[in-house]
Amino acid sequence: MLQLDSIHSYPSRIEEFPESGRGLVAAAPLPAGTAVARFEGEQRGWRDVPADAVRHAILVDGDTWVVPHSPARWINHSCAPNCTVDDGLTVWTTRPVAAGEQLTISYDRVALADWQDAPEAHFWDERWSFDCRCGAAGCVGRVDRYRVEGYEGDAEVRPGAKVRLGISAGRGRGVFATQPIAAGELIERSPVLVSPASEWPALEKTVLYNYVFEWGETEEDSGIALGYAGLFNHSFTPNARYRRRTADLLIDVTAVRAIAAGEEITMNYNGDPDDRTPVWFELK
Repeated sequence: MLQLDSIHSYPSRIEEFPESGRGLVAAAPLPAGTAVARFEGEQRGWRDVPADAVRHAILVDGDTWVVPHSPARWINHSCAPNCTVDDGLTVWTTRPVAAGEQLTISYDRVALADWQDAPEAHFWDERWSFDCRCGAAGCVGRVDRYRVEGYEGDAEVRPGAKVRLGISAGRGRGVFATQPIAAGELIERSPVLVSPASEWPALEKTVLYNYVFEWGETEEDSGIALGYAGLFNHSFTPNARYRRRTADLLIDVTAVRAIAAGEEITMNYNGDPDDRTPVWFELK
């Protein structure tokens, strides 16, 4: 059997908790982006996972599961987790974590791209179900199925509630605020259709040439945003920015400063609001 092991020392430790039993906590104050544990152990098919490890095994891909023996085995669930697990099974903090604070991941969230690529791998075993007591504002209560990231609960896809289409002087259509929007506020979450790189020779000859987003790990594919995301005009002094959520097939548009009602909402097409790289069209 294959074994996943490392000799890495992580800034975390195992502690006992009255409500949840064993859990993993931060051994020191940790900034976002800190590796705190890794799932290490034997790789097995699901049918070969021991009964006492069913609630701890983690999916790698297809029918390959890791039965962990490392401290990551004891990381608990939260509906508002402070950590995430990458493709290499390393656990990373997603926000600053205080010393002694419990480290948590989500047991029931799955990216849309993973769900679509391997739906057969995302079955739900009833032995995984439990009543959640994380105390988060958006706690689901009972964890008893997978929830597709970005499409359910407070994070669900919904059209911008504070925007409208209008005419932007000298530029045609644009997107405008109908109400004040605070800095950091989510303006629009748009679903994306992905056109593979093989279709680009045909796609670039259409009107969509000026509206698609570079997409994928190598940015060779094209993302066609539905909703308003493809209609925000460009500016090198934008009041909003976009973030491509490739695994979730979504684009988030967020305010980078306060935006007044009636103000046009713009974003830097280069992605970074401060990026001054010339764009492919003449600015007006």
